[in-house]
Amino acid sequence: AQVPFYSTVTTTHLTDTTTLTPEYWYTNLRNTVQYHTTIQNLLHHGHTLYLETSPHPILTLPTQETLDHHTTPATTHPTLHRTHPTLTHFHTNLATLHTHG
Repeated sequence: AQVPFYSTVTTTHLTDTTTLTPEYWYTNLRNTVQYHTTIQNLLHHGHTLYLETSPHPILTLPTQETLDHHTTPATTHPTLHRTHPTLTHFHTNLATLHTHG
């Protein structure tokens, strides 16, 4: 895959996404995910722009809090928000992302 996939189950970069089997997703649902550690690993590997593509940006704040504790400049942005469901809001968020590279 061209887009890196970092697992919150293993906290590592998965180069072979065919390992994302039903057993993997079962483990993901049944065990505590390591979100904070995974974000730290992403930062360590040079990933500095985070986009939350969910109907409500529940992970944007914890992601930004993790980023704020590092010296590497990084940012996170939502795409959607349940209290602002308009296409204009979505486009505004995409424009913000574009201006951040």
